[in-house]
Amino acid sequence: MKITFNNCDYKYEIEAILKTFFPSEQFEFNFTGDKTKYDKSYEHAACKNLYTKLVDLTGHSQPWGILTGIRPVKKLNDLIFSGKSYDEASNFLKNEFFLSDEKFNLIKNIAENQAKFLKSESNKFSLYVGIPYCPSRCAYCSFVSHSVESQSAKRTVKPYIENLCKEIKKTAEVAYDLGLKPETIYVGGGTPTALKSEEIDIILSEIAKNFNILAVNEYTVEAGRPDTFSAEKLQILKKHGVRRISVNPQTTND
Repeated sequence: MKITFNNCDYKYEIEAILKTFFPSEQFEFNFTGDKTKYDKSYEHAACKNLYTKLVDLTGHSQPWGILTGIRPVKKLNDLIFSGKSYDEASNFLKNEFFLSDEKFNLIKNIAENQAKFLKSESNKFSLYVGIPYCPSRCAYCSFVSHSVESQSAKRTVKPYIENLCKEIKKTAEVAYDLGLKPETIYVGGGTPTALKSEEIDIILSEIAKNFNILAVNEYTVEAGRPDTFSAEKLQILKKHGVRRISVNPQTTND
C-alpha cells in the first residue's frame, strides 16, 4: 500500500492507525512538497478523519479507536488530574479518540487501582532511560526503534550511547539542584539487551556513577526478547545493581 503525504509528515501516527486495519500490509511512504510544521491539533484531526474513513471502508471499528500508543491509562489519568470526572473523561475519549466502552471500563479499573501508587513523595521521581534499538522491528510495534543490524544502527549506536551518557549526567545534576531523588529506574526501549555487553556496561556504569542505586525502590532493565540476553549480560546487570528484568514474550504460540 502506497501512502503519499503532501506538505506534511504524520507518518508515525498514520502508519499506526493503518496497521490496526491492515496488520499484514506493507506500507510505502512518499513525501511531496515541503514538510510544513503543524501543531498536534492538525495531526489529531488527520488521524480522526483517516479513522472514520477506514471504518466506512472496512465496516469495522477498532476497540481502542485511535489510541495507538501504549499508555492509554496515562491519557485517562491526565484528564482526571485536570479536574474532569470519569464520565467527562469517558465522553472525551469516545469523541476524540473513538475509544469503546469496553476499553474505557478496562483503563478506568486500572487507573483506580494505580491511584494509590501514583501519590509518591514530592521529592521523588522515576527515571526512564530509553534505548531505541532492537534485534528486528516487530510488525505491531509503535515505538521509535531500529534494528541493531541495520546500517543506520551501525552508524548511530556509538554516538547515541555517548550522548545518552551525557544526558544521564545532566539529568542527575538537575535532579540534585532541585532536591529530587529517583524512586525507580527503568531502562527500556526498544530492547536494551539487544546492545552488546560492553555497551550495556557503559550505560549502567553511567547510571550508577550519577545516582544512588541502593536508595531506589525498583531498578529494572527491559530484556524484551529472550534471545537477546546471555549469562554475561545478566552478570553485568547484577554488577550494577539491577534487581529486576522485564521479559516480554512476543507470543505464546511458536
